[in-house]
Amino acid sequence: MFTGDGRMPGKPPRARPVHPPSRRRRRSAKSGEEMDFERRESVAVEYLCRLGEAREWMEACLGGGAMMARAAASEEDETEDDEDASVVVSAMSGGLVGFEEGLRNGVALARLASAFAPDLVPPERVFDADLRRYQEVGLSYRHTDNVNHFIRACKHLGLPEVEHK
Repeated sequence: MFTGDGRMPGKPPRARPVHPPSRRRRRSAKSGEEMDFERRESVAVEYLCRLGEAREWMEACLGGGAMMARAAASEEDETEDDEDASVVVSAMSGGLVGFEEGLRNGVALARLASAFAPDLVPPERVFDADLRRYQEVGLSYRHTDNVNHFIRACKHLGLPEVEHK
């Protein structure tokens, strides 16, 4: 009774139903340049976020948050130690770009090392602690001593090498 194609004799073949095209939008493929741009942009955003976190942490460790509040209240009677730390914090207060520039001379890093390992990095061993030389002539080779103090203190504290490279 059925023919070989699965229909009854004498009946016309059934037409297949026509479904409307999908209503989903097809995403056009991104070019390699667009993907590279997005990757660079996301890396830059992540870098700025981490830089901001590092700045907040360093200011808290060096007492910068309290000093900035005191400076806003215009208190005049700071101790010598507070003045040294306020110089470092004010050097870091130029936004994230200013903070990044402030890390180049290593003074903030050496002061941080001095706060965590005072026996290893006494405050008097921080080169250019008042930033006078840096402001007058820029970076000096001796500023690398400050960064080396920080790395040595990290090793002394037992931080993994990944953290202080």
